[in-house]
Amino acid sequence: MTMIFASPQWIERIKELLAQLVAESRDRLAGHHFSLSETFTSVPPDGGTSFWAAQIEGGDVRFGDAPDPDADFALVAEQAAALPGAMLIYDSAT
Repeated sequence: MTMIFASPQWIERIKELLAQLVAESRDRLAGHHFSLSETFTSVPPDGGTSFWAAQIEGGDVRFGDAPDPDADFALVAEQAAALPGAMLIYDSAT
């Protein structure tokens, strides 16, 4: 499936994937908290802004309905500037 990075379809897919990964790691995440928020501007095709935010608490994940500037990891970037980093593939050796 091809989609534009940071598009509404991409945002929904990343939420699905994160929810799945958190559920699969529930035992290892017990007692841990992490929050993240990503806001992307100039998103093709119309140059709009998109975002997603999540709070991971133990084995549960909640998605926010607004950007969270106080998240443990908060990113605000132009979509084109963030795209090269999003294309990196990490493996267990790095």
